[in-house]
Amino acid sequence: MASKVSKHLAGVWAARIVARRLADRDLAPFRPSNKPTLIYFGDRSCFVLAGRLVLSGPALAAAKEAVFGLVMARLDDRPLDKKLMRMASRADRATRRLLWPSVSSLSALRRQSQIRVLAS
Repeated sequence: MASKVSKHLAGVWAARIVARRLADRDLAPFRPSNKPTLIYFGDRSCFVLAGRLVLSGPALAAAKEAVFGLVMARLDDRPLDKKLMRMASRADRATRRLLWPSVSSLSALRRQSQIRVLAS
């Protein structure tokens, strides 16, 4: 459910940006959060915003997945055994979707070191 809500909100913000551009209006200035923020676009396109510092790279998608898993575990009110099963299932999916494709070839391994500083 949270995922659908965030995608909806992202769509609303994207529509507002497009509408402002089409109306030839300036965009609102970006104000970063006081706390570090992980932003995830698609399968492995991830950014970390920390104040005015912006990092980008495929390895950050694993960090995003770890944060998501921890938040979901904290929100899960089921008994501990059910919670652990759910966490293990999420970790398994993340490993298959993020980790394995990232280490399964030499070119994929080379991409992991490509964290770039986009702004500081």
